[in-house]
Amino acid sequence: MNGRGKEQLLPSPIKLSIELDKNKNRHFHHSCSATRLRKGSRSRCSDFPIINPKYSGYEQRYIYASASSGTHETLPNFPFDTVVKWDTLNGKLRAWSPGNRTFIGEPMFVSKQGPSTVEEDEGYLVLVEYVVSNRRCNLVILDATQIGEASAVIARFEVPKYLTFPLGFHGTWASKQ
Repeated sequence: MNGRGKEQLLPSPIKLSIELDKNKNRHFHHSCSATRLRKGSRSRCSDFPIINPKYSGYEQRYIYASASSGTHETLPNFPFDTVVKWDTLNGKLRAWSPGNRTFIGEPMFVSKQGPSTVEEDEGYLVLVEYVVSNRRCNLVILDATQIGEASAVIARFEVPKYLTFPLGFHGTWASKQ
């Protein structure tokens, strides 16, 4: 899934960190750094990075994104057909793909709620997949802790044909609170 022939094509994200002035001066930053999260000879295209929103503004371990598997001969970098999960502590990457000729949009992270939720990746990825064979969309819910496993899919809901989304559909999640 992650190659073209014998060549491995994996995303190579760069983490940009900006440390703000501790004196709360909004117009200046203390330092700025860029770190490549994954090293490799070639990388595939990825976009729409997302984290658990509870960790926005804080150090986070996991980053999720839509990516291309790189397996399409004509357009190897588009459309996106894979969800990737980077572990920024160990540099490992895990991937989930919906299957042949099925493409995905932007994933949204929905945090699990409750007092027992302690791990950063405890939550769900909600995304739209487009199935080329029947020209229909599905709303897919993935267990964020299970990306890379067959058990990642929690639910798949077929969207009525008259509501089928175009490729590149974007969205957001808002709780009732």
